[in-house]
Amino acid sequence: MLQLQKFISTLNLSIKSKNFYFKITYTKFILNIIQLLVKRGYFIGFKLCSDNPRKVVVFFKMNLEQKSLIFSSCHQVSKPNRPIFFRGGQMPINTTSLFVLSTERGLLTHKEASIYKIGGLVLFKLI
Repeated sequence: MLQLQKFISTLNLSIKSKNFYFKITYTKFILNIIQLLVKRGYFIGFKLCSDNPRKVVVFFKMNLEQKSLIFSSCHQVSKPNRPIFFRGGQMPINTTSLFVLSTERGLLTHKEASIYKIGGLVLFKLI
């Protein structure tokens, strides 16, 4: 959870400072989150840093009409002392937020988890 907290705080700092990329030390877990968000169109992509092989640079996707990001913030939902779980039929389907869940099939968005009818631990949401 500490890796996730650092990822979320780095992401929010980059959003507030209006940078369209950020650099973070990655682990397999963080790389899986980044790949999921690239696949869903929230990030443009990422690349490994040439100066430090344990860091990765992540690039945000922009809304070109408004010259802003396509999301405004990221909030951690589950905390180490208070885990939040969604069941298969409990997913909020009509929401503008994107929830990322840790499920038995790996990391999924709440929409994918509702298609598969599985639940999981809610990690964070993008607003």
